[in-house]
Amino acid sequence: MSPSISELLERRTQVLGPNMATFYEDPLHITRGEGVWLWDADGRKYLDCYNNVPHVGHCHPRVVEAICQQAATLNTHTRYLHEGILNYAERLTATMADPLDSLIMVCTGSEANDIALRMAQAVTGKTGVIATDATYHGNTATVSRLSKGKRPSFDTVDNVCYVPAPDSYRPFAETPEDFAASFSQNVREAIAALEKSGHGFSALILCPYFGNEGFPSLPDGFLHETAKAVHDAGGLLIADYLPAAMDWHCRPRDAGGLDALLGVRSSGIVADFVDGKATLSDTDQEILAGLSSAGVEVTTGRATGRFLPATRGDGPGQWPALVTNRVGKGRTL
Repeated sequence: MSPSISELLERRTQVLGPNMATFYEDPLHITRGEGVWLWDADGRKYLDCYNNVPHVGHCHPRVVEAICQQAATLNTHTRYLHEGILNYAERLTATMADPLDSLIMVCTGSEANDIALRMAQAVTGKTGVIATDATYHGNTATVSRLSKGKRPSFDTVDNVCYVPAPDSYRPFAETPEDFAASFSQNVREAIAALEKSGHGFSALILCPYFGNEGFPSLPDGFLHETAKAVHDAGGLLIADYLPAAMDWHCRPRDAGGLDALLGVRSSGIVADFVDGKATLSDTDQEILAGLSSAGVEVTTGRATGRFLPATRGDGPGQWPALVTNRVGKGRTL
């Protein structure tokens, strides 16, 4: 007999703490998944339109087989040599636009964003960061400061400037051109404020699709002038993708996939960092199945280029990687 919802909630609060949120007023007790479906403890079937469903679905037999095979062969850290991780890294970086050609493994989006911020600060020598006023980028001490509504009251660090998130329902301006110009002007003003404060400007971090802000309808090239403002000021642009946005772009290059991601065609930008929960194909998963240890650093890069953090999500079929180049190597972060 399955435990009751109230029993599970009581145990959950006891061992995970009262701040561990659940979905829905009446939380679901999910016991298994297959394909695009989830089942609860009473056998009720749900179409999963939310949980970062990989293209191959929940519990794909080939993915399960690959994970079991790798776990039965080797599951250790990456300070030993192993072809699996190299094969995966080479296949992943081969899909990227130049000059993204090496990677670092990470465990979470929070970690990827934290590393991206540290890289930006190391490269620019400055600490100021810009984010929108309605976003979420993670929960480390550094990254949590980027979420205006989630900063702890005792946090006195003032190196983050917030700009109004674009809202297509209540746009900044009448025309698409003026809408984009208003957002870029807000960023320019934030850059100036950070420079005046003494922190200086290191990076702008955002999701080019503004997923946490509600996926507003934006004109093509919306971020073109914003990216120019960032680079004119000597800063770097961190594109932190939600899975829904990343899934579209994690396709073969000839299908408008990762190559399009680096160009971010609809946004009009080329990012310096891209942090996204990349949902991989079943063949890609087979390459890396079981090799999800953190802290890998693989260097195959040239001396110039950009950074690309790409991270493991919470769902199956998502693996951690921070793709970068040699600019950040050898720096004390």
